[in-house]
Amino acid sequence: MEFNMQDNDGGTPEQLRVDALTQAAQATLKKDGDTAVQLWVKCCALSRIIFGDAHVELARCHIELASVYLELKGFWEQSLSHAVKGRDILLLVEKHVTSHDTRLLALYHNSWACCTIGRALMMCDQLKEAGASLRDAELMCTECGKIISCSYSGPSPRADGNDDSTHPHIVTMVTVARLEEDIACALARLSFKQNNYELAGRYFTKAVDHHISHHGNSSEGLIVLLQELARAEGYCKNYSAAAKALSTALDISQLTHGEESEGVAYICRALASIRLMSTKDALMSLEDGDVTTHVTISELSTEDAAEVEQLLRRAEGIMCSLLGEEHCEAIECKEDLARFYLLASRYEEAVSVQRGVVKLKKKTFGTRSREAAYSYKLLGTAYMSAGMVQESRKCLEKAMNIYSSVLGENHKETVCVMRSLDLMASFGFSDRQDPLHSRPLFRTVV
Repeated sequence: MEFNMQDNDGGTPEQLRVDALTQAAQATLKKDGDTAVQLWVKCCALSRIIFGDAHVELARCHIELASVYLELKGFWEQSLSHAVKGRDILLLVEKHVTSHDTRLLALYHNSWACCTIGRALMMCDQLKEAGASLRDAELMCTECGKIISCSYSGPSPRADGNDDSTHPHIVTMVTVARLEEDIACALARLSFKQNNYELAGRYFTKAVDHHISHHGNSSEGLIVLLQELARAEGYCKNYSAAAKALSTALDISQLTHGEESEGVAYICRALASIRLMSTKDALMSLEDGDVTTHVTISELSTEDAAEVEQLLRRAEGIMCSLLGEEHCEAIECKEDLARFYLLASRYEEAVSVQRGVVKLKKKTFGTRSREAAYSYKLLGTAYMSAGMVQESRKCLEKAMNIYSSVLGENHKETVCVMRSLDLMASFGFSDRQDPLHSRPLFRTVV
C-alpha cells in the first residue's frame, strides 16, 4: 500500500507521527480494519523518516500493521510480509544496541513478530514452520518476563526505544502477560490442528490462567477460551474437566450477555453433549452414521439425564425465541433433543420431536436436501427403536433416495442407509406386536 506524505493538517513529522499513532490505536480498538491499515502504513512511513531504517519503533509499526492484517482483515500474506519485515529490522537493531532498555524492547517486539508469523503460517497450513516460530516467540516472551521481574529495577522502558518520545506505549509485565496469552492460544490452536489434544489442553489452560491474572475471572474474553479448553479436554475424554470449563463459560456468558442470548444457547448445547459423552455407552455420536453405534445412556443418572434435557430444552427455547423455529440453528437444537430422547430410550418422544424436525428441514432446506435426508434417517431409527418397522422402512427409503440423488449411490451416507435396509430385510422385522417384543431392540444408528 502506498502512502502520500502530503498532509492537509501540516506539522512536523514528529507531530504527525504522534497523531497517527493515536488514531491507529483507536481504529484498531474499534476493529475498523481498513482505517487501521491506512493509519499504520502512515505510522511506518513517518517512523522511517524520523528514526531511519533500523529502529525498534519502525519494527513495532510493521508488527502492528501485520497484526491488523491478520486479525481484522484475515490477510495472512500481507500479515506475514510485514511481520517478517519487523523481525528483520529488529535483527539490525540487535547488532548495534548498547542500551539495556532497547535490548528488552527488541526482545519483546521480536517475540510479538514471531507470534504473528506463526499465526499467519497456521492460516496457510504451514504447521511445522508455524510451530517453530511460535516456540521461538514463547522462549523470548518468557525471557522478557524474567528480565522485567528480576533484572530491571528502573522505570519500564518505552516501546519506541527513545527516552524523548511522547508515545505512551510501554513494555511492562502487563504487556508481556498479554503476549504470553496470545502465544499460548496460538500454540494451543496449532496443537489442535496437529491432533495433539493433550498439549492443546495444557496451552489453553495456560492462556486461561494468563487471562484471569490480567482481566479477572469474569472477563468476557474467557468465554471463548473456556469453550476451546473444554473441546480439547473432551477429545482427551477428560469429561469432568470439560464440563467444569463449560459451566464456568455459561456463568460468565449469562452475566455478560444475558440469560436468553445465543451464546448461552450454544454453551448449553455443548455442555449437554459433554454430559452425554461422560457415559460409557454414549461416547459415539448419533451423527456418525455407523450402524454399530449404540443408542443408550443407561449409565447416566436420573439427575444427570434431567439436567441434559433441561439444557437442550433451554437451548431450543432461546434459539426459537431469537431466530424463529425455522432457522437452521433452532432446528439443530430440536434435533439435539430428539437424539437425546433416542439415547434415553424415550422412543415415542424421539419420534414426536423428529417428525417436527423433518417438516422444518424440508421447508427450510428443501424436500430433496441432504439435511432432510439425515432427518429422515434419524426418524427411521427412532421408529425402529419404537418397534414401528413399516414407518421406519419408509423413512429410511426416503433418506436413501435423497442421498442417492444428491450424493450418489456410492457415497458413504447412501451405502450406510442401504446397509440398514438390507439388515432389516434379512432379519425379517415386522411391526412390533408380541414377536418383536421378545427380540433385542434395534439399537443401531443408521
